[in-house]
Order: sequence, then C-alpha cells, then structure tokens
Amino acid sequence: MKTIKDESKNLYEEKKSRFIAYSFSVGSKEDVDKRLDEISKENVDAKHLTYAFNLKTGLAGASEDKEPISSMHRLLSLLQSKEIINTLIIVVRYYGGVLLGASHLDRVYFQLGTDLIKDDKIRDLSSIYYYKGTVLTSYYPKAKELISKEGKVISSDFMGKEVEVEFYLFKEDQGVLDYFKTVLKTNQVEA
Repeated sequence: MKTIKDESKNLYEEKKSRFIAYSFSVGSKEDVDKRLDEISKENVDAKHLTYAFNLKTGLAGASEDKEPISSMHRLLSLLQSKEIINTLIIVVRYYGGVLLGASHLDRVYFQLGTDLIKDDKIRDLSSIYYYKGTVLTSYYPKAKELISKEGKVISSDFMGKEVEVEFYLFKEDQGVLDYFKTVLKTNQVEA
C-alpha cells in the first residue's frame, strides 16, 4: 500500500477556465468532509468541486459535481488499483465562459488528478510505523511537534489528563521512535 508524501496544490488555466487541483492526506470520512468543506469555502465562486478519495478502511468515493465527465471515478479506480490509500484528490473549476467540450474537459480533470499521484509524489507504506496509544496531556505538545516533522497525526482525543492519539511515523528516525516508545502509555505498532 502507498499514500501521498506531501499535500500539494497545482494550478492550470485553459480558455479562461481556471482549475485548482489539491491532494490531501486523510484518515477518515470526517477528514474528507472537513477538507471538502474547507476547499468549498476557500473557492466560493468556483463552478465545480470534484473529488476522489480512498481510505485504508476500504471506504472510497468520487463526485464529478454535475460535470459531463467520468474522470473522478476513473481517478478513484486508479487510486484503488495502485493501492494508494488515505488520499483525497480535489479539482476545483472556475468556469471561464468558453465551453471546453466534454471529452477534453474529462482529460483535463483526469490529468490534473493523476499529476498529484505520480510515483515521485507517493510513498510506500511499508516504510511507516502506525501508533495508537495514550500520552499525558503535558507530553502532547512536544509529541505533536515531533509527529508533524516526521509523520502525521491521524486522530487525537483529549480525555482530561491524557490524550489518546493515533499517528504514523517514518521509521528512518529511530530517535523519534524511541521517544514515543517512552512516553506512550500503551502502543500498538502495525507494519
């Protein structure tokens, strides 16, 4: 399995239509909905907001947002066949007043999406450690800072004096892994 290395954004313009393509790392349907809401609010004047996502849990989805295309569903099939998980691709279109034609428009959307998941932009998940456990609230700020440098917080739930946290780290940094092994009250590592 694979996932994107970094979240990214690409811009493209053709015949006065402006396209913005985004890739996001997501861990749940709630993350997907949150990102879709953020991008929708950021692009209020956009005519269309299309997307495709694939989660580790098997949940996946796509929408062409009434565009006469099938590229987001094709992009979803590509995410699934390449086993790219926990990834959300969004392509926003600002209509420029000139019709592009359905087949050309479909190619533009698909190309923008596939550019975000080229081989140099994805990471093999066999090089990632997943952790889940609780940490004292006083340790959490430092833990979160280290996680953001070496991985990503998937979820965190504050429970008074403790924080239940789920995250992943790239195993290249043994020092960071050792730190987490000492501060986590419980941990589960999944390869």
